[in-house]
Amino acid sequence: MKEKKVNIGLIISITITAFVLGLTMVIQFKTVIETDITGIEVMREAELRTELASWKSKYEDASLKIEETNQKIEEYTKEIQENNDISQLLTRRSS
Repeated sequence: MKEKKVNIGLIISITITAFVLGLTMVIQFKTVIETDITGIEVMREAELRTELASWKSKYEDASLKIEETNQKIEEYTKEIQENNDISQLLTRRSS
């Protein structure tokens, strides 16, 4: 008689475990189906657009800085060619 109680207990525990596992699988499948893939793609696209705008702004800032530096170099070159006194030019620009 004890063997039947053990077998019944084992069957009940396996049944409960299988039920819980099955319920977990159903919930997981519903979650996967309900996940809005397009929302995720739109979010990625928005993030990429933001990142692109940030890099474009950094590029434009760097380009302006390069242009300003090139203009200063041209000014220095002109003044050096016109005036051979470089020390005056450097002291005037640094102050």
